[in-house]
Amino acid sequence: MTIAGLVATALVVYSYAFVVAGIVDVDGDADGGYPPQCLLYERYLPAMTVLNNVDTVTTLIIPSIVIVTMNVTIARKVVAFYKRRSAMSADAVGSPATSRYVVARGFPTNGAPSTHTSLPTRTYRDALRSRNQIRITKMLLFVSTVFITLNLPSHAVRLHVFVVHLLDPGFVPTERLEVGQQYAQLVYNTNFSINFFLYSLAGAGFRKSLRRRHASKQRNCSDL
Repeated sequence: MTIAGLVATALVVYSYAFVVAGIVDVDGDADGGYPPQCLLYERYLPAMTVLNNVDTVTTLIIPSIVIVTMNVTIARKVVAFYKRRSAMSADAVGSPATSRYVVARGFPTNGAPSTHTSLPTRTYRDALRSRNQIRITKMLLFVSTVFITLNLPSHAVRLHVFVVHLLDPGFVPTERLEVGQQYAQLVYNTNFSINFFLYSLAGAGFRKSLRRRHASKQRNCSDL
């Protein structure tokens, strides 16, 4: 229901595109002119300039700042977690083999020799939960960082045009800039086709579920 509501809202908000744009005859040149193109109607250009500025701020600048800030914060938390775990392993008392066993599984060391079976059930569960949360956080951090990287070229061109147009309302993008934007858009669109590979690369749980599903499908096919 939520997704349907968001889709309906987006369709309504951006439905103005069917009104402000259409097939426009472009002035010809000496060789016979250009064919008609789908462009904004000239009478709507002032209003669309305002809407484009609002859209750039709300869908580009603010989300980019929020995503980058949150990614940096999450990365710092992950680094702090591993620093704390390294400090705990350095302070652990016991044989080197025991310390490595405890730390490798994310179990807290409290100054006494410890094994898997000697940990309280609650402490063991908390350790596993903390380790699993860090794994998921690292995977999502990786995916969101790739998302930012692939969006950066397109966003940089769009932000450049936005700032220059604010300083010079008569600014007209050069052909080189338009071609660069098209290539940047290709990189941007790549993000929507590689999520499966990103989750397969960074998510151990995703790979395990995928293998189980594949094995289940193979068993079902062999039973036919």
